[in-house]
Amino acid sequence: MKKNTADNIKACVITSALVFLTCMAESLPWWSFVVPVLLFGIVTTFLGWKVTGFAVGCISGFVIWLAANIYFDMIYNSVFYKLGLLLSMPKIIVLLIAGVIGGLLTGLALHTGKSMFSGNGTN
Repeated sequence: MKKNTADNIKACVITSALVFLTCMAESLPWWSFVVPVLLFGIVTTFLGWKVTGFAVGCISGFVIWLAANIYFDMIYNSVFYKLGLLLSMPKIIVLLIAGVIGGLLTGLALHTGKSMFSGNGTN
């Protein structure tokens, strides 16, 4: 396996863990997962990992947010179904939009962290 692929897999697992653990802290605001992911992006630059910043962050954030929203939908009696009725959308579309928002924020945070000290702005 190439070093690039191994670094991407390691970064994906670590980013998913950071997002999951940060979201489990109920006293923090919903957007607080961005800060540890940004710091992790900085760490990957200093470790010399060849990580595709935005793609790894986006995939990790999307999967975690989608899974968490499905879990909360089951626990809180179809809250996303009710939100879908309010927005005139099916529940699955609301869940996917929430997942995309989480993925975009995570991807941008990881890419920004990597770009802060990389020197050339492209990763």
